[in-house]
Amino acid sequence: MLKESSKFYKEKEEKNLFSGRCGRGRGGFTIVETLVAISILVIALTGPLSIISSSLKSSYFSRDEITAAYLAQEPIEYIRNIRDQNGLREPSSATWLKEIAADPLDGDPYINAAESKNIKLGLLRRNGHFVIEQCVLNCKLKYDEVAGVYGDDNDLLPDSLFTREVYLSRAASDPDLNRELVITVIVSWSTGSIAHNVTVTEHLFNWQLESDE
Repeated sequence: MLKESSKFYKEKEEKNLFSGRCGRGRGGFTIVETLVAISILVIALTGPLSIISSSLKSSYFSRDEITAAYLAQEPIEYIRNIRDQNGLREPSSATWLKEIAADPLDGDPYINAAESKNIKLGLLRRNGHFVIEQCVLNCKLKYDEVAGVYGDDNDLLPDSLFTREVYLSRAASDPDLNRELVITVIVSWSTGSIAHNVTVTEHLFNWQLESDE
């Protein structure tokens, strides 16, 4: 009888202990458990979020760099086109840079000395046509969001991200500018807080004069 009573109380004690554990388990997580779970979640999300942020920055930079490269090439193609038109109309060393190398108002040359960048120019789109003018303050490009084009000479348009500077220089081997013109275009912009620039240099030759010799 004593053994059965002892066994009964032992089983009852074990049931109470088990019930107590289950009761605490149903009561929820402790503060420490919650903090540990949050820490694990933060650590798990930090890596993917960092990768996404880095990918977005790279994507924005690539987009701006491609745009800057096209903007840098645009003045070179424009000047090359005028060179070709001049060569077809009246080929000579005196006229191959007509409408490119001089200010139409006073006739002063836009050409820098060899390896010099004293005269800073800008290529603008005015009334549907391109013009080359000296930059007085800066060469910030305007952006027409409706037409999707850069460089319009319209103060009502907002500034774009890009600044474009054009330099025309004499070649060291041709100080008289009979055969060769050096074109340097610098496009600058900022992606976020980081400044970038693209520089393109082209040596343009008087191909018509060369073909006559």
